Amino acid sequence: MKSVRLDRVLLAKAPDDLRMSSVPKPARRHLALMALPLVVGIFLSIAIFLTLEGLEERNAEASFDIAAQERFDTLQASITLTLNSLVSLGAFDDYAADIERPQFTRFAKGLRAGDNAIQAMEWIPRTPKRLRASREASAQRDGFTSFGFTERLPHGELTRAGDREEYFPVFFAEPITEHRII
Repeated sequence: MKSVRLDRVLLAKAPDDLRMSSVPKPARRHLALMALPLVVGIFLSIAIFLTLEGLEERNAEASFDIAAQERFDTLQASITLTLNSLVSLGAFDDYAADIERPQFTRFAKGLRAGDNAIQAMEWIPRTPKRLRASREASAQRDGFTSFGFTERLPHGELTRAGDREEYFPVFFAEPITEHRII
């Protein structure tokens, strides 16, 4: 079998007008000078594209960071306002000897008016067993004739709370029409 070098075979089979060796040197130089701006233009276009893409990505990230920080600041301010309202209510409870329903309602309405995040406020006093009857009687005197300490059974029904050492009844609620006192 006769071995033939591939490059010679290809050159032998290629038409004369496709071989670079058939192009005169001045023409080759002219082709190279014409191709140089094209190659430089392609490289410059790629470089500009990559640079602009990086700038756009950094701008998008910066815009996102600013929007996220603004939302975080708004959320933080809202939480702080709500916590301040709750601290105020706690201080009211600490310094009022015996809170009366109208006092609680007036104070809670003021806090709710200043903070849209608060939907309702409740006062749930820790009530020892020995004060249960007087607490229930107090609510009944305030017009809640069916008030009593209740608890929910496993299937969801409300019943009178069983005997225990202490209770945590929802005693005041504002607004009362939206949150039933249990």
